[in-house]
Amino acid sequence: MLLENRTLPTVTLATQLRAGSSDEPARKAGLAHFTAWMLDEGAGTRSEAEISEAIEFAGASLAAAADRETTTVTLRALTHTLPDLLPIYADLIRRPTFPADRLELQRERVIASIRADEEDPGQVARRIFRATLFGEEHPQGRPVTGSEQSVRRLARADLVEIGRAHV
Repeated sequence: MLLENRTLPTVTLATQLRAGSSDEPARKAGLAHFTAWMLDEGAGTRSEAEISEAIEFAGASLAAAADRETTTVTLRALTHTLPDLLPIYADLIRRPTFPADRLELQRERVIASIRADEEDPGQVARRIFRATLFGEEHPQGRPVTGSEQSVRRLARADLVEIGRAHV
């Protein structure tokens, strides 16, 4: 889909993958969310530092997020930088490496985010509402982020498996 605006020399790419929390078993709740957090930690032959440096140097932004049905990877950049960034973007989607040395750091960040949500009354109310409506074992009744316990159980092999299955 293309929406052209000639007044701004920018481009936004958004790729949706069929990998959301609805596809996860209860034991691996939060897998799609955690995988999205790990996408820019290494891809193809590039490290997290190389990816980050290239994105920052180009003045671009990169984001990945999972919801109940999909994972979306978004790149926003100036049009003249797209040729340099497109190979990186493609690698994030097609060849993420999920480096083991970055896994624990991101796991702790995801868990910190889950803990912060537990302090937010609106988030708590939404979680309880969904669990009451659907039941905690139903994919729609669980938080997209999973729980602290389920995220602690996730292994690098789980991330690699979801990456292979949905790209």
